[in-house]
Order: sequence, then C-alpha cells, then structure tokens
Amino acid sequence: MDAIDAETAVTVESGNLMLAAGDGTTGADFSSDISMKGIKAGATITINGGTFDIQSTDDGLHSNDSILINGGEFTIASGDDGIYADTDLIIENGTINIATSYEGLESATITINNGQISIVSSDDGINVAGGADGSGMNAGMGGGGGRNGGPGMEMFAETGDFNLYISGGTVYMNAGGDGLDSNGSITMTGETAVVKGPTNDGNGVIDYMGLFSISGGILIAAGGSGMAQSPDGNSTQAVLLVYFDSTISAGTPVSLVNASG
Repeated sequence: MDAIDAETAVTVESGNLMLAAGDGTTGADFSSDISMKGIKAGATITINGGTFDIQSTDDGLHSNDSILINGGEFTIASGDDGIYADTDLIIENGTINIATSYEGLESATITINNGQISIVSSDDGINVAGGADGSGMNAGMGGGGGRNGGPGMEMFAETGDFNLYISGGTVYMNAGGDGLDSNGSITMTGETAVVKGPTNDGNGVIDYMGLFSISGGILIAAGGSGMAQSPDGNSTQAVLLVYFDSTISAGTPVSLVNASG
C-alpha cells in the first residue's frame, strides 16, 4: 500500500521521512488494485523542507493535480515515475536524487527554477505530456496499481499545450529513453543540464513536438543520433549539433577549434 495517502492535499514542512511502499522497485504488478506509491495525493503536494528516503514499487511522489517543491532532500528509488503530477510540477529548490525510475519527472507542465536534480531512468528522464496516468487515484481509493497494463503506458494526448521550463539549478540525467521529452515545447533560459541519453536510434537525447527556445544556461547532451534534435532557430543562444560516423568510445577527447586549430 501507499506509504502516505491523502484524499486531497499533502503538505510537508520538515522532518526525516523513510518511506517504503510495495516491494520497493522490484516485483511490480501493474495490473493490481493495490496502490504502492511513496506519497500520493488526490489534489496537491507541497514540500517546503525535510529529508525523504523513498522506495516504492509505483511512483515516488504522485499527485492527481500539482506538486510544488520549495526545498528538501530526496532520495527516490521507484519502479515507475520518480515524481509525477497530472497538471503541474514546479521545483523551486531542493536536492533531488532519483536513483532508479521508469521515468524521472513527468507532468503536463514542468517548471525547474532552481535545485540540484539527478535522474537515472530506464525510459524518459523528463517527460512532458498531458492526460491521466493510469496508475492514479481513479482505479480505486485503495489503489490505482498500474498504467493500463504496464509502466509508461499513460493515457496521454499526443500533442497539446505542454511545456518544460528550465531557468536555474542543475539537472544531470542518464536516460535509457528520451532525455528531455516534451509533447509540446521547451524553454531554457538558464541552468546547467547534462543529458546522457539513449544509445539506440529509436529515442533522442532531446525530443520535442513544438519549439525549443534556448536563451541562457549550459546544455550538454550526448546519445544516439537516429532521432537527434537541437534547439530551434528562434533561439538567441548559439547551439552546436555534431554527428559522428560511428560510436565514440567513452573517455575519447573531443576538441572544438576554429579554422586555425
């Protein structure tokens, strides 16, 4: 069962919380009616501080509305999403380490204004899409065990007014699927984002369906080139996209020089 389950809202000001739900990150049964989330709310989740160690078979944090993180230290090992919100996920500050997940951060709109974020995911690192997560509250107040048959199979619309905003902090991710994935647009005005993306050509380090405008910050993204995208032409900051003819081994120096060397 869920470690913390609220019909409406969850607010945490401080404290040291060690939460376990289900069998941790293994043995997930996504057809079950038993919900196995770390913190679940039918409405909002607001976290202003505290230390969180969450091990959950399903989402680490899950809201059927929105999540606001103003601070705190998080270590999350999840068999599904690290942090999921139906509508809005806003990170103002904090240290977030998602050590294991199917997808790291997921919501219709994600705003990252500050904080230190580290993500390891077997699928998308950050996923912006709209709709209802099949593992939500609607499958029964005791649960909502799975995503209509398996992790990642959300009932999401393909396109819409979905946005990823990045303005500050640091994001580091190692994604087995898409790194930064938006079914709408991406706007980056600051921050350092380092994305180690997929090595297969069926996913991209950056994947967006609208626009990707960058006007500040540092973006470093490396992965398979089969579906490679870069920020688009309306950006005010220069971007360099490089393709290699073959896979470059880890540790190989890559130099960027002018025509004179």
